[in-house]
This record gives sequence, C-alpha cells and structure tokens, in this order.
Amino acid sequence: MQASRIVLAIALALSLARAGSPAAADELPQTHIRVVGSWDFLSQYKDFELPTWTKAMPAASNGRVTAEIAGFNKMALKGPEMVRLMELGQIDFGTTVLAYVADSDEITEGVDLAGLTSDVATARKVVDSFIPELDKYFREKYEVKILAVWPYPAQVVWCKDKINSIADLKGRKVRVGTRPIGEFVEAIGGITVNIPFGDIY
Repeated sequence: MQASRIVLAIALALSLARAGSPAAADELPQTHIRVVGSWDFLSQYKDFELPTWTKAMPAASNGRVTAEIAGFNKMALKGPEMVRLMELGQIDFGTTVLAYVADSDEITEGVDLAGLTSDVATARKVVDSFIPELDKYFREKYEVKILAVWPYPAQVVWCKDKINSIADLKGRKVRVGTRPIGEFVEAIGGITVNIPFGDIY
C-alpha cells in the first residue's frame, strides 16, 4: 500500500510539473523515497537518475516528495537482489541490469536477444513490444512495476590481434555478460568465459 501511495505521489508530482500547477503540489502528502540506482559512475546515473530524484521530483512537488538515492555498487549490492528488496519493501524504487536477474527470471532475456537487433530503432521496437509481458510477469510474481527500460552501451569485442569479421572469433575465448550473448558466441565457434566486469582489464 505504501508503494502505491508513493507511485501516486510521483505521478501527481510529474503531472503537476507538466501542468505548471505549484499550488496543487502543496496538496501532495509529504513523502520521502528510498532509491537504489544503477552503477553510480555511469552517465545514465549521473545525468538522468540522480537529477530526476534529487532535483526534478522535489521541484515538481514543491518539496513535498523528496528522495535519497545511491548506486547499487555503493551499497555493496550486485544487482540480482534488487527485485527482491523492492518486493520486501526495503527500497521503494530500484534499478538493475535485466541480465542480472535472468538466473531466477529467464523472461528478462527476451528484451535483448543477441543478434536480434542491429540498430537502435529496431531495439526500441523489440523493447516496446515486450515490456507489457515483462511488466505483467514482475507485477504478478513480485508486485513490482517496471517504470522504464534503457539500453546499456553496445557490446564491443576487444582483441590484441586483428579481427576482420565475426567469423574470426572462432576458437577464441570471449568474455560474455549474458546467456544470450554466450550462446551467440558459441554458435559462431567462440569459447565463452565468465569473468566479473571489474576484473576484465
């Protein structure tokens, strides 16, 4: 119930910001939100998540809705536990990488199947078509609603030797971050290696 009130308060605050009605914002309940964002060194955190919660939200609500936010890497979290923490009410809003929860919720892999999209426009169509099913799944299983999905940077393959095409990955060890990418690399003859992102360098 508390989460519903918070979502309602946020929806009202955002609609008031668009409508330019500061007087009505004073009617909102005083609400403080706990948010766990994505990796705090990424541009999406610094340029979008942080200012949205700490500046845009309080401004839109005349200070009635405030938030504290930290990146999950600063909270000693790995990402997979984010949905569970929201389900338990430990945090109000959270961000994670869908691939991080794929072990327990394989449906998340449907948003980003390796090799399915080759440009941003197509990727957006895939996500837009899949989000209703994904949202339904998380609402029914965890009582968590998906508010937004955004892409991480493109997958880039780095190699000490020259690579002219995907076929050149055959027989090479390739670090992968998700199961679909791992299956893609194996399909072209590569050898997948699972190494934590921070250890790759």
